Amino acid sequence: MAFVDHKNAKIYWNSLGAGEPVVLIMGLGCSSAMWFRIAPQLARSYRVILLDNLHRRDKAASQSEPRLEAWAIA
Repeated sequence: MAFVDHKNAKIYWNSLGAGEPVVLIMGLGCSSAMWFRIAPQLARSYRVILLDNLHRRDKAASQSEPRLEAWAIA
């Protein structure tokens, strides 16, 4: 797992495959793990970059869910 630190929060990302990039970002409240069916299929032809929303995998960073405004600023 790879993380990027942004404004005191860790944001998870991962990359599969090679080629032209395709970025997959799941809707609010879900992690990139929800792409488990389509990501491997796309990775056959593309570099698939999976990006989590703020605080999806790093619950220790925040015990409460951030407000929607915090996600928009991130």
